[in-house]
Amino acid sequence: MNATVSNLALNKKGTKVKITGKPKFYNILGTSVQWLPPLVYLAVKFDLFTFKNQGYAITGWGVVFAISLFIAFRQKIKDTVKEYEDTFGNTWNRVKAGNISLGIAIVLFIVYFASFNLFTIFFIFAGSTYASLFLYGPYDKLAIKRKEMQKLLDEKKKTEDFEALTNQFEKLNA
Repeated sequence: MNATVSNLALNKKGTKVKITGKPKFYNILGTSVQWLPPLVYLAVKFDLFTFKNQGYAITGWGVVFAISLFIAFRQKIKDTVKEYEDTFGNTWNRVKAGNISLGIAIVLFIVYFASFNLFTIFFIFAGSTYASLFLYGPYDKLAIKRKEMQKLLDEKKKTEDFEALTNQFEKLNA
């Protein structure tokens, strides 16, 4: 799918460029493919859906809740910790999470006897991250286009503001 302008639109105020149509759902689908397998593994492994062992269930649900908060606010976290998006692109930045998880999985495999469950969780996360890249691709291409359009819109607004200021100055000095 090509990143086209037809999937971009301005908000009601005309101040922000947003992604519309099917491509915006690729981000949701990619996130689901990336995060659901490890969360399902945690829920099944620690029996989080039953309260036979309430200590595990409540603690486990706390972990699931914390991970869910991270997923919900990850874009804001990414925006505050500005990474190398201009150099490598968004899709390349997403690969880093899989590479880090795979590295952790390899280290944990070496200490297999002490932490098999953690190895399994990180290995599942690494695999699901790599699988989700195909779903993130079309969205990331369009997100890059959206950022370019947002820069143009911001420049246009600055130019209009400057022209209005210049016209006001000329009227006062005329």
